[in-house]
Amino acid sequence: MILYLDFRNDTFFFAVIEDKKAKWVTEPGGTSAGGPLAKAFKEFDLLKKKPNCIALAMGGDMGKRNVSWSTVRAGVATANALALAWHIPVARIHVEGDETYAVLETLVREEAKKAKLGEWASAVYSGEPTITKAKPLL
Repeated sequence: MILYLDFRNDTFFFAVIEDKKAKWVTEPGGTSAGGPLAKAFKEFDLLKKKPNCIALAMGGDMGKRNVSWSTVRAGVATANALALAWHIPVARIHVEGDETYAVLETLVREEAKKAKLGEWASAVYSGEPTITKAKPLL
């Protein structure tokens, strides 16, 4: 079982993906990731069973999805923390943002097979940061 996490802002997508089936949960994005993730954990019964891999959506096209820098960082931290706690690998799923569930499920299954324990996700952004740009002096 693979836990798929997509925190890229406008909608959070979570899934438990197995060999032949998948269960999806979507939650409104643009907020703290903790509440929606807790709902997904409950829906997937992840307090009693653990996945064998975390798959994290990375990248995206700003024209297709409203990708937030803050939620990307939160998603990376969450995926890495869960993988560390569960002692499982993280698979990085490079997506544009307009993939169907079926396409995502195939990508996740393929990338999870390649994931190695001890390799971590790092943030992939769709543009330059605006938070660190110099502000004009008044």
